Amino acid sequence: MEDKHNKDANKAVPLMSLNDTKAGMEGLDKTKIDAIIQTHSQGSKFYAAKLKSQTRITEQVQKIQGSYGGLSASAIQQAETQADQLVAELRQGRDLSRTIVHVDMDAFYAAVEMRDQPALKTKPMAVGSLGMLSTSNYEARKFGVRAGMPGFIGLKLCPKLTLVPLNFEKYHEVSRQVRAVFREYDANFCPMSLDEAYLDLTEHLEELRQRGLDPDPRPVVQEIRAKIEAQTTLTASAGIAPNTMLAKVCSDQNKPNGQFYLPPDVEEIMAFVNPLPIRKVSGIGNVTEQLLKAVHVSTCQDLYEKRGVLKLLFSDISYHSFIRISLGIGSTRLSDWNERERKSLSTETTFRDTSDVSELQEICTSLCQDLAQELTQHGLQGRSVTLKVKTHDFQVRTKVKHLLEATAEADKIEVVAKSLLKFFMDNTQAKPLKLRLMGVRMSGWESDKSAGAGQTSIAAYMGKKRKDTTSVFDCPSCGQKIQAQSQNQFNRHLDSCLLGGESQGSTEASPKPGKKAKLDDERCISTQNDGLVPSNAQEAMTHSSSGPANVACPICREKLPNLDPAVNAHIDECLNRQEIAQISGNKRPLDGESSSHKRKRSKAIDQYFNKPS
Repeated sequence: MEDKHNKDANKAVPLMSLNDTKAGMEGLDKTKIDAIIQTHSQGSKFYAAKLKSQTRITEQVQKIQGSYGGLSASAIQQAETQADQLVAELRQGRDLSRTIVHVDMDAFYAAVEMRDQPALKTKPMAVGSLGMLSTSNYEARKFGVRAGMPGFIGLKLCPKLTLVPLNFEKYHEVSRQVRAVFREYDANFCPMSLDEAYLDLTEHLEELRQRGLDPDPRPVVQEIRAKIEAQTTLTASAGIAPNTMLAKVCSDQNKPNGQFYLPPDVEEIMAFVNPLPIRKVSGIGNVTEQLLKAVHVSTCQDLYEKRGVLKLLFSDISYHSFIRISLGIGSTRLSDWNERERKSLSTETTFRDTSDVSELQEICTSLCQDLAQELTQHGLQGRSVTLKVKTHDFQVRTKVKHLLEATAEADKIEVVAKSLLKFFMDNTQAKPLKLRLMGVRMSGWESDKSAGAGQTSIAAYMGKKRKDTTSVFDCPSCGQKIQAQSQNQFNRHLDSCLLGGESQGSTEASPKPGKKAKLDDERCISTQNDGLVPSNAQEAMTHSSSGPANVACPICREKLPNLDPAVNAHIDECLNRQEIAQISGNKRPLDGESSSHKRKRSKAIDQYFNKPS
């Protein structure tokens, strides 16, 4: 057992290997740096987590290699013929009419800190902690110190490395200044993070042309970068190309403080793309690189030459993506790209290991505020809040809750995020829960018809909106017509009816004088069956002894014992009956259904809730 442990401890972990394709990493002794990372990581939780993940990846690599070795020449040839059809379609649809720019601030967090502390400019420095680095300056990159690396490894690579803690308040302020410049040239620019964004300059260049001015994008981008430096004293690099994929790669070509132009010419594009290492392409990371190298793919030209093999061994989504990359084809419309890529907005941060509840809650609050700002800037409201955490031993966990109403408000997002954080704290095996990363994500946009479909149907059951801001809701508990200005306001009335906190038949759905209404985002439906109930309902079940002896189920109107915990289970079952009815084939209304239908529904319920996960 001890020999196996020692053997594992000496394993090389490619997942920890230095990515020397990034700006500032050119010409480094990768073998030497990887050896240092390997040696000084052993015995750490970081190493253990990476080794565990690498074991799984190695199994995938071996499986691909085995399958690759078993492919016949005829099978590969047939797959290539099919792949050529896709290639022909993509080539025919290639769009070279747009001018896309990717602007990326140079070592952003580090640059802000060096601006505010000039003494750091000549020193190797990184922003982050011993646990994880968020970025490093170019002096530190000469030693192999990079973002995503534990700070203690960075110090082994560069003993004179200066670590500076994160200060998101400063970074947000600088980001606002940079984005103000972007809006001058493209009001619909697409920010990807605090320090990078895509701009479509097509319309701006056309305006220059119509005014008799030179529509060359290069001086325009030079002007953008100069304005950013004048406003912030920080430098930015940029890539100019016909699509987002190429623009992203180009922005890394002349870093720092440079730009690279790839004209809209197929021959020049292919001459640029063919020798490009696959790791240079956004979206191809360490894991995908390992899988592709298993079939001898290391450049974009290899992606094309191995198109038959890739079609046979990889998923359709991956194979299609590889072919597009090999042809230098990417998104040309930021609006389309944004709609496809921006299924969610998120913000996260890494910090030193901590189990301090107040500190974790402060981090959660800050993330929710950052997310709310992003949502507002994008004009988005979401229904689904996801909390992501990484424990001190690098285990990642996520949990999501769906809201009854879409929101972009920080305080409402915070209520949900903190309830998810509390769930993680209460349901961890090793207590107290110690975290090193936290992130909050919003999805299920208001305009997305697929999001929150269940909530929509419930809202439709509750009442119909008038043309003005006031709506009339039919309360299923007291039977009265309730006027309310929002679904949230009506929910408070319904809670009161169900819990006996307000007289039956009340026609005003507002909180009682002197009592602060709880945020309705606490009334969430968890996608994981964690047994949570709304906090205000939970409190009433525990402490209240007043109210009627029975309450009516808001779905089927059945009388139930007041404050009985079984009420929640009953309502959950009712909410699922419509779907369960589809499983059982029961199309009849729930009220007055026959005994045979009830038996059939009951059987379907049993099958539904006892089916294997």
